[in-house]
Amino acid sequence: MATQTAEVVAEAPGVRWGTTLAALCVSLSALLLLYAGTVRSLVDIWWRSETFAHGFLILPISLYLIWCRRAIIRRIQPVLNPWALLLVLSGALAWAVSARIDVLLTQQLMLVAMAIAIVWGLLGTRVVRQMLFPLGYLFFAVPMGDGLIPPLQDFTARFAVSILQWVHIPVFLEGRYISIPTGTFEVAQACSGLRYLIASVVLGTVYAYLVYRTVWRRLLFVAFAVIVPIIANGLRAAGIVAIAYASDMRLATGVDHIIYGWIFFGLVMFLLFWAGQFIRERNAAPDAGRAEGDSVTAWRGRSSGWYVALCAALLVGSAGAGPGALRWLDVRAAHTPEPTALMAPLARSPWRGPLTTADDWRPVFRGASGTFLRAYTMGADTVYLYSAYYLRERQGSELIKWGNQLYDNRHWARISSDSREISMGGRRMWVVETMLRSGATDRLVWSWYRIGGRITTDPTQAKLLQAWEDLRHGGDVAAVVAISADYEVGPSAARRVLQQFARDMGPLAPVAAVHRPARD
Repeated sequence: MATQTAEVVAEAPGVRWGTTLAALCVSLSALLLLYAGTVRSLVDIWWRSETFAHGFLILPISLYLIWCRRAIIRRIQPVLNPWALLLVLSGALAWAVSARIDVLLTQQLMLVAMAIAIVWGLLGTRVVRQMLFPLGYLFFAVPMGDGLIPPLQDFTARFAVSILQWVHIPVFLEGRYISIPTGTFEVAQACSGLRYLIASVVLGTVYAYLVYRTVWRRLLFVAFAVIVPIIANGLRAAGIVAIAYASDMRLATGVDHIIYGWIFFGLVMFLLFWAGQFIRERNAAPDAGRAEGDSVTAWRGRSSGWYVALCAALLVGSAGAGPGALRWLDVRAAHTPEPTALMAPLARSPWRGPLTTADDWRPVFRGASGTFLRAYTMGADTVYLYSAYYLRERQGSELIKWGNQLYDNRHWARISSDSREISMGGRRMWVVETMLRSGATDRLVWSWYRIGGRITTDPTQAKLLQAWEDLRHGGDVAAVVAISADYEVGPSAARRVLQQFARDMGPLAPVAAVHRPARD
């Protein structure tokens, strides 16, 4: 019996694996062709952004990790898994909705998820379990994390100021600006530490997988790989300000502070990996894994190459539902009536407006179908109303997009941002309260998103509302609305003016000027 099993084990990989691997290669190639645009977007970001350049290495690392487990994997006979069809189909439809509202991150995540689902469908659960980490590691190829930049900037600024105060360097923090007697530093987006954090997590995760065998040790090291670079970036920022202070702004104020940062980060990573040796298991044998028994489970039912090819074709066909669904959504949206322009609402007593203004407060929302900035007055009080609206979103013309913001960096600086509950037209709602400064002018801004008839301040919820409106009606107008007022001593007076304006004016929705009929 043992001899017979050994013969099956020796023979099966040559027959089953050859057919299945061929089908797998063809299926994955077809997936990449179907989603060539998404693949190009991945490569383009890897090429342009130093923060995400590691994406070029993720697939080779994943393949190498699988190759290292080949002796275990080849002893398991692949078994087709029909449940993968549902995952591929779900991923394809999610991709289509994401493409319709131009959420590039979700498109890229769905591409990776569909690739993993195809592997699962053709190789089966037992095989995939042996390559679970290498397959999951592929998600690091997706450029993500931009949403962490603002909180990382805020933490870095506060942490650096705390360190500087601890060493008795006179310092003042206003928003993300750190002021010392000899100059002012801004914790800009490039100083957020996101690049260090991503590099640390990508390296730390694979290090934990290769070095440790127990789950708690792996999770502990990954937690350190997250925490350490965040703390280290705060120390780096404090060190740069301290060097500039000690040298009377002669050092650490130009490109040299970037060099200091990378040298410091390299030292921190070395210390992190060195410290990781102290929790390594003693005499831990390499993780040989278990193939869940050395005997091979025979394929049940039809097991010919034609059956494998049929299953591969069904998986690819399910993936093809994504581009097909996107075309259907585009055709449906083309037959939906839309306004050709929106305009500011008329003032309600006791306010006057809308009035044209030459004010230099110009929020940045690229690719908008239209924008307007109007002034409303009541006695000596002036409120500015701004809106950018998107009639039809497409790539490069999106309401929720990195770089869209309530101020132009050339003229205004952000001091702080928070949430505030207000009353508008008899209802309570939340807005984002932002404090801006331009020279001697301080301005308070309340802003929110309006998707169809719904209001939200959360960008993720706004995108979900856009997807819902697109599925229901073929799309609806998406807009950002912001009202602002200047203040001198403190923002309390500006808050009172904005609150009265919101209460008197009501919903403050951009008004459709002309409707364009649906296209035939």
